Amino acid sequence: MKIWFSLLIVLGCAGRAFAQGDRALWVSYLDKVSRPVLSALAEDRLHEKMPVVLSMRIDNAAERRRVTYLEAFGRTLSGIGRWLDSEDGPAEEVRLRRQYREWALKAVANAVNPAAKDYMEWKGGQPLVDASFFALGFIRCPWLWQHLDPAVQKQVVAVLMETRATMPGYSNWLLFPAVIEAFFCKYGLPYDAMRIEFAVREFSQHWYLGDGMFSDGAAMHQDYYNSYVIQPFLLAVLDVAGSRYRDFSFRMGRIAQRYAEIQERMIGVDGSYPVTGRSITYRCGAFHALADMAARKQLPGSLSPGQVRSALTAVIKRTLGAPGTFDEKGWLRIGLAGHQENLADAYITVGSEYLCTDVFQPLGLSAGDEFWAAPAAPWTSVKVWGGEDRVKADHALDLVVAAGPGGKRETPYRLVWADEFNTDGPPNPKNWTFEKGFVRNHEAQWYQPENAWCKDGKLIIEARKESKPNPLYDSGSGDWRRKSPTIEYTSASLLTRGLHHFRYGRFEMRAKIDVSPGMWPAFWALGEKGNWPSNGEIDIMEYYRKMLLANIATGTEKKNSPLWFSKKTPLDSLGGEAWASAFHVWRMDWDEKAIALSVDGRVLLTEPLDSLVNRDSLRVNPFKEREYLILNLALGGDAGGDMSGTVFPRRYEIDYVRVYQKDSGGIGQLWLDDRGEHIQAHGGGILKMGKTYYWYGEERRQGLDTVRRYVSCYSSTDLMHWKFLGDALQLEDPEQLGGHWVLERPKVYYNKPTKKYVMYFHLDNRSYKFARVGVAVSDRPDGPFRYVKSFRPLDHESRDIGQFVDDDGTAYLIFEDRPFGFRIARLAAADYLSLDKEMCLIPQHMEGGAVVHYGGLYYAIGSRLTGWRANPNVYATSTSLEGPWSEFKNIAPPETNTYGCQSTMMLKVEGSKDTAVIFMGDIWRPGMQWESTYLWMPVEIGGGRLWVPEPREWKIDVGTGSWK
Repeated sequence: MKIWFSLLIVLGCAGRAFAQGDRALWVSYLDKVSRPVLSALAEDRLHEKMPVVLSMRIDNAAERRRVTYLEAFGRTLSGIGRWLDSEDGPAEEVRLRRQYREWALKAVANAVNPAAKDYMEWKGGQPLVDASFFALGFIRCPWLWQHLDPAVQKQVVAVLMETRATMPGYSNWLLFPAVIEAFFCKYGLPYDAMRIEFAVREFSQHWYLGDGMFSDGAAMHQDYYNSYVIQPFLLAVLDVAGSRYRDFSFRMGRIAQRYAEIQERMIGVDGSYPVTGRSITYRCGAFHALADMAARKQLPGSLSPGQVRSALTAVIKRTLGAPGTFDEKGWLRIGLAGHQENLADAYITVGSEYLCTDVFQPLGLSAGDEFWAAPAAPWTSVKVWGGEDRVKADHALDLVVAAGPGGKRETPYRLVWADEFNTDGPPNPKNWTFEKGFVRNHEAQWYQPENAWCKDGKLIIEARKESKPNPLYDSGSGDWRRKSPTIEYTSASLLTRGLHHFRYGRFEMRAKIDVSPGMWPAFWALGEKGNWPSNGEIDIMEYYRKMLLANIATGTEKKNSPLWFSKKTPLDSLGGEAWASAFHVWRMDWDEKAIALSVDGRVLLTEPLDSLVNRDSLRVNPFKEREYLILNLALGGDAGGDMSGTVFPRRYEIDYVRVYQKDSGGIGQLWLDDRGEHIQAHGGGILKMGKTYYWYGEERRQGLDTVRRYVSCYSSTDLMHWKFLGDALQLEDPEQLGGHWVLERPKVYYNKPTKKYVMYFHLDNRSYKFARVGVAVSDRPDGPFRYVKSFRPLDHESRDIGQFVDDDGTAYLIFEDRPFGFRIARLAAADYLSLDKEMCLIPQHMEGGAVVHYGGLYYAIGSRLTGWRANPNVYATSTSLEGPWSEFKNIAPPETNTYGCQSTMMLKVEGSKDTAVIFMGDIWRPGMQWESTYLWMPVEIGGGRLWVPEPREWKIDVGTGSWK
């Protein structure tokens, strides 16, 4: 704690007195920064008094000179708006606020009055930006809008309407018109909802990267724009229009809290922070997002108001308190920690610097609020670098984002895999393998790994002209790969084969391709099953001979003879070599209905999936199976063309490759709960009480205490949408089983005589020799459950367990007895804490056992003993639980291995019209169990037949029992 104690001394005092001193310090800096701007503009003398200082590398000096005044005013107003709107504080602060309110009213009037000397420039690109900060100031300060003269209000509306003539860039700029329209909406004025809709949709559906961060448009930039603009502006828009985007509003709150955590951890012990990205001279405005969340009183539970205030105070002092920050007349200078004009980007003026005022958002809170009243506290860096051991490990936010007007839930995309190529050196071996040698299409290049490397955030694939011996050379061979004694050209081909395979999703690559004669760059996908072309090929991007291609290939009866679905786009129609000299985004959207290939949003090819069946005797559709990705730069060969006049080396540059997938509920993709997080209820079971279903399962989320085991509990009334109720059971090694002890497949019953909820689970040690069931009880369905005991049911080994409650209410346990098979036994009716009768032993070595009673027959299903690997699940039938049982049959096409899942339960839904039976299975990901998913599908059942149809989207009416 020595560092923190020293900081307290430096800052002047401690405890609550220190806290109140912080507020006075903040107000003094707000006044120091804002006074020159507001007082001069109130006098209609801002153009006269404010120095015009431009970046030494300014991009448009004349335009920047005109707009710098609106930059200073708009940004200052957004920064002090909440403080202006408040009514609280010591008498001296109240007097100062009264003065600023007077200045603000006059300043606004002069800024929007065409007859005033300080009338601002409202038309053009940069004015759109700062008009939005101006509008944000009004959103944050209703007092100001309400106290404007009606004539001035009309002039404000008029100047903001002028910004509609400016087309925003496809980046954070979409938020500038959105905030202006939100201002109109907030104050009951006509507004353009589409400008809000476009911004919210792009950020919610396309630009959320994960872990609390958005990209700035299609590209990710390591800068502070999530804080300068993106997150505070999104929250401001949702404050006004959030009722249209209820799902995203909730998720945005989680995102903003996570980003606040990240921001707090970036603040060093002395208030410094990483100097990275553009606009770094906005100084403490880099923490606009953290300050905004504090002002909203929405800080995450991991951050106390006292530590955030202390951290931001250190930032303010480190930036605004640095020597040289202000000129002799009190105006800001360009810089970060003083006067540092070399840090300025090409668009920076002295007016830009006033974005720093956005750090003052918490001054809108009353002086008695916990943010100001709490004692000073060390922030994360101070704790860690001071040697404390109280800071917990940091973990990413695993959250999917969805948006939709009217609060309707749409199927969102989640980033599931990406390579940003940000580490210099060889490509990441966890993502890519290499093809080697001469591979296909009589191409001239020899593929070798050394022709691919990462540099400055890009993957470089380089084609070279170099002569070297051909190790495959055979003088008598007719094989094109072997007949040449030398290799004349080299290049590289990278694959995700064996590492990452995908079925359905959005696949994006941002790249710059070389269109020189003979070049044949490609970004494509191949199926993991079968031989080409019957395994299915998708060319997301392919180029040769002045043509950009989008292709899909399926198999035919003739070997190596594909059926092509193709669209060729002449390079000249896109802009020729000038177009090719820039980076572009290629995308594939692939789902169970169609494949669409596009570049920069322009759709090149769309094909329904039903049309892509192989034209052979098997009639398999390869595009319902997983594919892997390939990046390569080929030369010449069958299609590349003549390259004799091409100068080498040539390069194919890739900025990123990203894969997104939909939240598809219980059909193998992510399934989101009410918090927007993936449901963690693996190996689970369902208990219905009244109209509510409770789903219990293994909690596998990241960051759990490894000493404990957790059973989660969710509730639903429709089986589609689930609310997280918490962990019903948290258990610490109840039988001294040692490290890596096992709690699996929890199942819960309700015992009417005792009115207790009874949980059974597989309890074991790491070697699976303990082989018992554990039992816990609770007075409530959501717990907490109390551990009672463990035992071997009827003195038999027990590993995987299942549950079954018959139509008469009798409860049974299904358990795997490894030496003999799997057994069905009855629970003792008095309290369910023991078993009193074995119904049968089915002499089949299976796990994941489940039973359902339907149409006078019992159906028992199970999975073979193949560990984590999926296998063909099977079923048998009997008229009695005591048997005899029929022979076992497949419940799905055996080649699908039950669509990659393992059984866990058969859920019967009895409604007023129909009875549905839902197969519940787990799709395990052993190395990443928190990403394990589920397959729930209504089955075709009756007359001794049980069949799980091919997974597809479905929904059920639990009242009627009908599904579709």
